[in-house]
Amino acid sequence: MTRFYTYCYLTIEGKPYYVGKGSGKRAWAHHSCEVPTEDRIIILKQNLTEEEAYKHEIYMIAVLGDILINKAKGGGRNCGWSHSQETKNTIGRKNKGKKPTPLALSRAALKRRKEITLLSPKNNIVTFESSTAAAEHIGCSRSAISNVICRRRQQIAGWRVA
Repeated sequence: MTRFYTYCYLTIEGKPYYVGKGSGKRAWAHHSCEVPTEDRIIILKQNLTEEEAYKHEIYMIAVLGDILINKAKGGGRNCGWSHSQETKNTIGRKNKGKKPTPLALSRAALKRRKEITLLSPKNNIVTFESSTAAAEHIGCSRSAISNVICRRRQQIAGWRVA
Protein backbone atom coordinates (compact mmCIF):
# COMPACT_ATOMS: atom_id res chain seq x y z
CA MET A 1 0.00 0.00 0.00
CA THR A 2 1.41 3.41 -0.94
CA ARG A 3 0.23 5.63 1.88
CA PHE A 4 3.59 6.54 3.41
CA TYR A 5 5.83 9.55 2.98
CA THR A 6 9.08 11.06 4.22
CA TYR A 7 9.28 14.52 5.70
CA CYS A 8 11.79 17.04 6.99
CA TYR A 9 11.60 19.72 9.69
CA LEU A 10 13.36 23.03 9.02
CA THR A 11 14.79 25.57 11.44
CA ILE A 12 13.71 29.22 11.25
CA GLU A 13 16.76 29.73 9.02
CA GLY A 14 15.48 27.03 6.63
CA LYS A 15 18.04 24.35 7.54
CA PRO A 16 16.90 20.73 8.01
CA TYR A 17 17.05 19.44 11.59
CA TYR A 18 14.90 16.29 11.55
CA VAL A 19 13.93 13.67 8.92
CA GLY A 20 11.16 11.13 9.43
CA LYS A 21 8.81 8.61 7.82
CA GLY A 22 5.09 8.86 8.30
CA SER A 23 1.56 8.25 7.21
CA GLY A 24 -1.56 10.25 7.90
CA LYS A 25 -0.74 13.31 10.03
CA ARG A 26 2.52 11.96 11.52
CA ALA A 27 4.63 14.89 10.28
CA TRP A 28 2.39 17.29 12.22
CA ALA A 29 1.99 15.11 15.35
CA HIS A 30 3.84 15.20 18.69
CA HIS A 31 7.45 13.99 18.51
CA SER A 32 10.43 13.66 20.80
CA CYS A 33 11.65 16.83 19.11
CA GLU A 34 9.92 20.17 18.57
CA VAL A 35 7.39 20.13 15.73
CA PRO A 36 7.80 23.34 13.72
CA THR A 37 5.07 25.49 12.24
CA GLU A 38 3.41 24.13 9.12
CA ASP A 39 5.47 26.33 6.78
CA ARG A 40 8.66 24.64 8.05
CA ILE A 41 7.53 21.05 7.38
CA ILE A 42 8.50 19.67 3.98
CA ILE A 43 7.12 16.45 2.52
CA LEU A 44 10.13 14.97 0.73
CA LYS A 45 8.48 12.02 -1.05
CA GLN A 46 4.87 10.81 -1.15
CA ASN A 47 2.90 7.73 -2.20
CA LEU A 48 5.54 5.28 -0.96
CA THR A 49 5.22 1.79 0.43
CA GLU A 50 6.41 1.53 4.03
CA GLU A 51 9.62 -0.16 2.89
CA GLU A 52 10.31 2.58 0.32
CA ALA A 53 9.66 5.25 2.96
CA TYR A 54 12.06 3.57 5.42
CA LYS A 55 14.74 3.35 2.72
CA HIS A 56 14.31 7.00 1.78
CA GLU A 57 14.39 8.06 5.45
CA ILE A 58 17.66 6.13 5.95
CA TYR A 59 19.11 7.70 2.79
CA MET A 60 18.17 11.27 3.80
CA ILE A 61 19.55 10.83 7.32
CA ALA A 62 22.80 9.50 5.84
CA VAL A 63 23.04 12.40 3.38
CA LEU A 64 22.24 15.17 5.88
CA GLY A 65 24.05 13.44 8.73
CA ASP A 66 25.47 15.63 11.47
CA ILE A 67 23.12 18.58 11.01
CA LEU A 68 20.13 16.44 12.10
CA ILE A 69 18.98 15.77 15.65
CA ASN A 70 17.67 12.28 14.76
CA LYS A 71 18.73 9.82 17.45
CA ALA A 72 18.48 6.83 15.12
CA LYS A 73 19.70 6.10 11.61
CA GLY A 74 16.13 5.61 10.39
CA GLY A 75 14.37 2.56 9.08
CA GLY A 76 12.15 1.73 12.02
CA ARG A 77 11.72 1.78 15.72
CA ASN A 78 14.87 2.84 17.57
CA CYS A 79 17.12 1.34 14.84
CA GLY A 80 20.34 1.23 16.77
CA TRP A 81 19.46 3.91 19.29
CA SER A 82 19.52 3.04 22.97
CA HIS A 83 19.79 4.81 26.31
CA SER A 84 23.27 5.82 27.42
CA GLN A 85 24.75 3.90 30.34
CA GLU A 86 24.33 7.04 32.47
CA THR A 87 20.59 7.15 31.67
CA LYS A 88 20.25 3.42 32.40
CA ASN A 89 21.95 3.95 35.77
CA THR A 90 19.64 6.88 36.57
CA ILE A 91 16.54 4.83 35.72
CA GLY A 92 17.88 1.97 37.85
CA ARG A 93 18.47 4.28 40.86
CA LYS A 94 14.98 5.79 40.56
CA ASN A 95 13.35 2.35 40.41
CA LYS A 96 15.42 0.80 43.21
CA GLY A 97 13.18 -0.49 45.96
CA LYS A 98 9.98 -0.04 43.96
CA LYS A 99 7.64 -3.00 43.69
CA PRO A 100 7.19 -4.11 40.06
CA THR A 101 3.72 -3.73 38.56
CA PRO A 102 1.77 -6.87 37.61
CA LEU A 103 2.31 -5.98 33.94
CA ALA A 104 6.08 -5.74 34.44
CA LEU A 105 6.08 -9.09 36.23
CA SER A 106 4.11 -10.77 33.45
CA ARG A 107 6.44 -9.32 30.81
CA ALA A 108 9.48 -10.55 32.73
CA ALA A 109 7.90 -14.01 33.02
CA LEU A 110 7.21 -13.99 29.30
CA LYS A 111 10.87 -13.20 28.54
CA ARG A 112 12.01 -16.10 30.74
CA ARG A 113 9.51 -18.54 29.28
CA LYS A 114 11.08 -21.09 26.99
CA GLU A 115 8.01 -22.82 25.60
CA ILE A 116 4.56 -21.49 24.77
CA THR A 117 1.58 -23.85 24.89
CA LEU A 118 -1.57 -22.74 23.10
CA LEU A 119 -4.89 -24.26 22.15
CA SER A 120 -5.51 -24.17 18.39
CA PRO A 121 -8.86 -23.17 16.84
CA LYS A 122 -9.52 -26.94 16.44
CA ASN A 123 -8.85 -27.47 20.19
CA ASN A 124 -5.48 -29.16 19.67
CA ILE A 125 -2.77 -28.41 22.23
CA VAL A 126 0.31 -27.08 20.45
CA THR A 127 3.63 -26.28 22.12
CA PHE A 128 5.99 -23.76 20.50
CA GLU A 129 9.63 -23.27 21.43
CA SER A 130 9.09 -19.52 21.85
CA SER A 131 6.58 -16.72 21.44
CA THR A 132 8.37 -15.80 18.21
CA ALA A 133 7.82 -19.32 16.83
CA ALA A 134 4.15 -19.17 17.86
CA ALA A 135 3.73 -15.77 16.19
CA GLU A 136 5.33 -16.97 12.96
CA HIS A 137 3.16 -20.12 12.90
CA ILE A 138 -0.07 -18.24 13.59
CA GLY A 139 0.82 -15.28 11.37
CA CYS A 140 0.65 -12.51 13.94
CA SER A 141 3.02 -10.33 15.93
CA ARG A 142 4.92 -11.48 19.01
CA SER A 143 3.16 -8.76 21.01
CA ALA A 144 -0.20 -10.31 20.05
CA ILE A 145 1.01 -13.64 21.47
CA SER A 146 2.19 -11.78 24.58
CA ASN A 147 -1.25 -10.21 25.00
CA VAL A 148 -2.90 -13.65 24.90
CA ILE A 149 -0.39 -15.18 27.32
CA CYS A 150 -0.66 -12.25 29.75
CA ARG A 151 -4.47 -12.46 29.48
CA ARG A 152 -4.85 -8.93 28.09
CA ARG A 153 -6.55 -10.55 25.11
CA GLN A 154 -8.77 -13.67 25.00
CA GLN A 155 -7.46 -15.08 21.73
CA ILE A 156 -5.66 -14.35 18.50
CA ALA A 157 -6.92 -15.88 15.23
CA GLY A 158 -8.78 -18.53 17.27
CA TRP A 159 -5.69 -19.49 19.30
CA ARG A 160 -5.87 -19.18 23.10
CA VAL A 161 -3.95 -20.17 26.22
CA ALA A 162 -4.15 -23.92 26.83
